[in-house]
Amino acid sequence: PESTPAPSTVNLPDCTCLDDQSDYRGTIAETETGKTCMRWDVQDPHSHSRTPANYPDSGLENNFCRNPDGEPRAWCYTTDPESRFEFCDIPQCGSTGSTSSPTTTPPAPTPTPPESTPAPTPTPPESTPAPSTVNLPDCTCLDDQSD
Repeated sequence: PESTPAPSTVNLPDCTCLDDQSDYRGTIAETETGKTCMRWDVQDPHSHSRTPANYPDSGLENNFCRNPDGEPRAWCYTTDPESRFEFCDIPQCGSTGSTSSPTTTPPAPTPTPPESTPAPTPTPPESTPAPSTVNLPDCTCLDDQSD
């Protein structure tokens, strides 16, 4: 019998901790006006120097919004030939009720079967982690970022 391992999944936070959003590594790929972002590794319809090769530590993957060069906020080149680049609407981590640490919601209790046999005791979620998925916290926003 052959066993195939489950593919790994990493869920990145779709929020930012820093005011300039340079830490953002989520998957938002649309500008605040709804335009589709252009891939960072292509030069059409807009030629540019903000490429993964020129900014290797900036997370310039696919067409996701990023701030590789010190702009006020995360942005992207657009696929609209009439609009070179636009800012993106990236939520601040912790601003919509999320916390700066991971939270675990316990599963709903299993209803007791009507027969007299007692239901098995459910195993706590901590002892049965999902090995194929890694959930990162919303962000680890440090309180001492501002001077």
